[in-house]
Amino acid sequence: MLRKLCAASIPCARARGVYTGPGRKIVVGLSKSYYGEHGLRAALRLAGEKDSVVGIYVPPKLPPMGGEAPKELQEKFQAFRDKETVAVKAHCGKIAEIYAAEMNVKAKFTIEIQEPALSRKRAIVDFCRKNKPDLLVLGSKGQGHWVSEGTVAGAAVAAIPAYAMQNAPCAVLVVKPKIATPPAAH
Repeated sequence: MLRKLCAASIPCARARGVYTGPGRKIVVGLSKSYYGEHGLRAALRLAGEKDSVVGIYVPPKLPPMGGEAPKELQEKFQAFRDKETVAVKAHCGKIAEIYAAEMNVKAKFTIEIQEPALSRKRAIVDFCRKNKPDLLVLGSKGQGHWVSEGTVAGAAVAAIPAYAMQNAPCAVLVVKPKIATPPAAH
């Protein structure tokens, strides 16, 4: 069902599960990236008038440092994390408004912050287990590597769609833009 939908209207990298019926709940992973925006656009495109779209943002977690991080570093990281969370909520809220107006989407859109217990990928799947959505949508480059090749950050982000495909208790759609490279404005 999702693959047919993808072929018809949304370029997708991967799809798993069945997604039907009115009054559905769609969860979409949020970020300020071009690929995150594309995931949000796809989720809104899929949403019907009686559906709800929940954008989920998982803020970064201070990486392990082989012991307790210095208090000054913890405070700076927390300030960065708080600022980034506010920026993502504002950016994605504005983008959702623009896309919803362009596509005449009537679905309810909300943004939730999910604290990462162990990792971002687990936080997203745990959110889905707790909230029982019908569909999880994630944006991706869709090129076999999900972020910058050969980087630890790229490997960490690449794991999110793969982990969700294997572990999410709902249908999963990983979407990719028609062009792999974001426009210069992004």
